[in-house]
Parts: sequence; C-alpha cells; structure tokens
Amino acid sequence: MNKALKLVLMYLFFFIVLLIAGTFLNFFYLNLLNLVIGSKSSVNYVDSLILSFLYASSVLVLVMGPVIIYYRIRHISGIPQLISFILLSVVAWNLLLPSIFKLKNLYIQKYPHSENEKIITKDYFRTSDEKIFYFTDDLSNENNNPVAIVINPNEKESVQIERIENSPHYILYDNASPYSDLLIKNSFPSKLVNERYLSFSSIFIRGEQAFNKGFSYWLGFLSLALVICSVYGLSNFFEWRLMNTTLLLSSTFLILLFNLVYFFPIFSKFKIKYIQSKELFQFLSRFVDDPFLCVINVFTSFIFITIGIVNYFKNRKKI
Repeated sequence: MNKALKLVLMYLFFFIVLLIAGTFLNFFYLNLLNLVIGSKSSVNYVDSLILSFLYASSVLVLVMGPVIIYYRIRHISGIPQLISFILLSVVAWNLLLPSIFKLKNLYIQKYPHSENEKIITKDYFRTSDEKIFYFTDDLSNENNNPVAIVINPNEKESVQIERIENSPHYILYDNASPYSDLLIKNSFPSKLVNERYLSFSSIFIRGEQAFNKGFSYWLGFLSLALVICSVYGLSNFFEWRLMNTTLLLSSTFLILLFNLVYFFPIFSKFKIKYIQSKELFQFLSRFVDDPFLCVINVFTSFIFITIGIVNYFKNRKKI
C-alpha cells in the first residue's frame, strides 16, 4: 500500500516538474517562431505562456503513463499499485484532458488570437534560393514597397536593385516557415528545420473533435489511452530492469508513431482501398472515428494486458 501511495505522489511530482519545464520550453519555442531580427517583439507573452501551459498539460496526459510505468519498473509492487495507476490514468484522460480542451476553447474565444504582422527588417543579409537579399528599409504593412539589393552569385549581372511589393506569400516569408525570419531558420542546421517531425498537436486535435462529437467517438479516441497505459503489462516482462525499460520505450514509441503516421497522406490510398471499403469498418465509422485505428489499439492493448496477467500469476507461482 505504501508503494501504491508513493506512486501517486510521484505521479503528482513528475507532473508538476515536467509541466513547469514543458511550459517554459514551449513558451521559448513559440517566441522563437515569432522572433524577427532587428525588430521589437510583438508577441503577447501572457498569451504565449497560457497556451504553452495548456499544450504542455496535454502532452503530459499523453506521456505520464509511460513515465510512471518506468518508475514502476524500478519500484515493483502488487495490485494496489496497479489500481493506483488505473485511477490516475482514468482521471488524467477522462477529466483532465477534456478540461484542458474546454479551457483552451474558452480562452481563445475570450481572447482571440491574431497573427503577428509579417516583417523583413533592413540592414541584414538574408539568403534564399541561392540569392542574397539586403533591404535598405523594412518590408512591412506600413512600408510595402521598399528597395532591396538582390545578389545572385551564379549570374554575370549578379547585383540587382528591385522594388519589393509586400505580400503574405513573398519568397522570404514562405521560405522562413515555420519561423518568422529566415535568419532564425538559417541559424539552425538545415536537416533540423527542413525535416518533417511528428507533432502531438494532431493527436489533441482529433481528441477534441472526438470529445465534441459524443460519447462513442470519445471512447474510440480513448483506445489510444488504453494502448499506452496497457504497456504497464510489459513492465515486468524480463527479469532485468534495463530490458524492461528498453521494451517500455520501444513500445511507447511504436504506439505513438503508428497513431501519428496513420494520418499521413501517404496512407490515404491504402485506407480507401483496404479499410474504408470494408463493411465492418463502415459500420463502426457510425460510432467512432478511424475504426481501424481503434481496433488495432484495442487489440494491441489486449495482448499487453494478457502478457501482464500471465506474468503476474507466473511470478506468484515462483514465490
């Protein structure tokens, strides 16, 4: 019982510590995205901080299960510990996460988010598409036709003076995405900013949509929670902690990867041809979003839970 209570306390401790760290990391990231060199920041810091707090809270609901399972690997106990884990997971996914969705919507409705003005500052050299751009004045809404010196090292007449008309899709804006300034983007290694990384945001968007649609759709989304939390059944699979930790990390990674990659455009044709055309999934789609994904999550959960039950009774016999 003491270990079960300690698991609850550690859950709260890790949640608070990681929430503080995650909030400020995301806050820094949001400000970095909106930073323009040579210009005063127009970022609403309170707005960024609140949105970062809500996003970090959502991410923690998603990852706290594996975090506590890792703690459990190092502090193995019996049924009371399992019950504590189940209760914590139920509260997090069914009470905390929907509350975060509601708070976010209320905040956005009360304080509508407005995009920052796009601007390119003067007196800086910016490189894009093998050309170098130098503005003699800021390019902004107030000054929408400044002079720019464009240098193309690959041409004979390498230096040209151009009048640049401000447009939301001007090349220096588009090539800077997701940042606001190309100088910021080019300060990082190209692979780091050009590769398409997986984002948890898509999971939360689907979760919010499912929550708004109704109970059955929300249950379908919770299949993700079930499969993540069912990794608990693998926490005592091996006798070595290191092997159990490796199994935990790899299983969690593959679960999240599948639930994210499943919605990539590359799988659209596969889903249309082999999944959406099946009568079973057409029927299930009346009650849940992405029924095939739900079935895979539930089936995987069943395997993990079965392994956990078998290991439990197997270890009891040894005792």
